[in-house]
Amino acid sequence: MKKFAYIAIWGIIVFLCAACNRHGSENSIDDETVWVNLDINVSLSDLSAPDTRAGYEQAANGDELMHTLRILVVRPDNTVEENRFVSFSSYLIHYGYERFKVAANEKKQIYLFVNEKTAVMTGSASGATRIVNLATWLSNIRKGEKFPVEDLTDLTICLDGNSKQISRPLPMSECHEVEVNDVDSQADLFITRAAVKFSFYITNQSDRNKTLTGLSIDHMAGQGYYLPNHVEYIDKTEDGVTYKEIKSYEVPSEPKYYTYEMGRSDISLPKNKQVPLAPIYLLEGKYVDDAAGGKNYAVHIGIDGVNLSGVLDQLPQLPRNTHVKVYITIKNTTINCEVDIRPYTEVILDPDFGL
Repeated sequence: MKKFAYIAIWGIIVFLCAACNRHGSENSIDDETVWVNLDINVSLSDLSAPDTRAGYEQAANGDELMHTLRILVVRPDNTVEENRFVSFSSYLIHYGYERFKVAANEKKQIYLFVNEKTAVMTGSASGATRIVNLATWLSNIRKGEKFPVEDLTDLTICLDGNSKQISRPLPMSECHEVEVNDVDSQADLFITRAAVKFSFYITNQSDRNKTLTGLSIDHMAGQGYYLPNHVEYIDKTEDGVTYKEIKSYEVPSEPKYYTYEMGRSDISLPKNKQVPLAPIYLLEGKYVDDAAGGKNYAVHIGIDGVNLSGVLDQLPQLPRNTHVKVYITIKNTTINCEVDIRPYTEVILDPDFGL
């Protein structure tokens, strides 16, 4: 009994000493930590600067804008410092500022997620697909816990059919590294759409009415990363407009390239009128045809049941947030096509449409 009492008392002493040391350690950390305010402003990457529309092409609809925003602040040891969700009463291209009280003198990783309630179809190791409730997943990332870097880095969006498009409102995301010093500061950050957009404008200049009977786009990616992956941006200025161009990026090792098909549409093309088609939202890709000399993408259209093909010249890659505008003009004996690529650059292309 004496031996048992001795061990029990010694255990209590050790426990109390450890508790005292732990308490003292926590106080020393709190005493040394400098806290500052960090104001975070978020804009679409199309904007040359916050609070201006310079360089920004008007969105076709609210699906291309911000409906909700989640901001996660992650410390250098990968601990989640803040996780905040903001819902907007209207659709925005710019939001600022959201204030956070954070530890000073360290580099933060700032993760931005927009329109997280959009269903995300992801790939699995077996090649099957599943729907991820992204909003629930992100909301369950708690302050003080480790941030799931690998899970989010590997998360992909999948299109499981030749006629499927990205669900809307469009998912957007970004990760920024921000240096926080020992004074209050602000960070002007951008968000990037995880989609490419194709817009077709068909003008019938022939002497009779026509019908669009089909449309397809070659070499679209069936799988793309949710977060931008190893993206390098550069700022470019043309005609006084500054915008961000994606210089390099990575795609999944097996993006499963396919031909997107709008299917038989039977859309009326009245003579002497331009008919805009509904926007098509697909995934970024990096298809390369070694024998094509950089001409990696092509479109096919059906006019009155006759199928025509045209190569999108000088379009060697197709990063996210790209808007490809295809203008097709039908004449009595020819069909002409021009392509305008936005927002990261503007290149007028003249692919030949042939039988």
